[in-house]
Amino acid sequence: MSMYQLAPYQEFVLQKAAPAYHIGDHHFHLLHAALGLSTELLELMQSTTRTNTIEELGDMYWYLSFASHHCGIYEIPIITGKLNTNILTERVLIEEVEVWVSLVKKLVIYTKPQVLQEPLLLVWNAFQNHLSACHIELEELEALNIAKLRIRYSTTFSPEESEARKDKVV
Repeated sequence: MSMYQLAPYQEFVLQKAAPAYHIGDHHFHLLHAALGLSTELLELMQSTTRTNTIEELGDMYWYLSFASHHCGIYEIPIITGKLNTNILTERVLIEEVEVWVSLVKKLVIYTKPQVLQEPLLLVWNAFQNHLSACHIELEELEALNIAKLRIRYSTTFSPEESEARKDKVV
């Protein structure tokens, strides 16, 4: 099975992370990833154009990579024989994200030990299937997201640059 190396992109993700990243603890980062993944999934479901869909998938990719770093996942299996119906892949993606976010809640809020790696790999599988259904390659999405974030943020995340959206200026 071929593996996709996340580590180079994860380094970029950590460089662009909000300054609070450097002072938060492990649970804080997992909660940040879970909240971000949930909100980006909702935005993906509401997207109406291919451009917006790609942008939301890129945002989800950022949070998935961030979550994976904090779960000790630095490579993922490349899924072959992918599904190609958008409705089905969307539903599976929603279900897998819901399971993972629920586990993070149980760990962080209820302080019940949870195994997060395997469910997160299932999210990755569903994400790759959805990318395939949208006719987007993971490498292409990564390159587009890096380009967008390099324009948007001069160094790391800042609320001012986030609101300014330099990457959206026409």
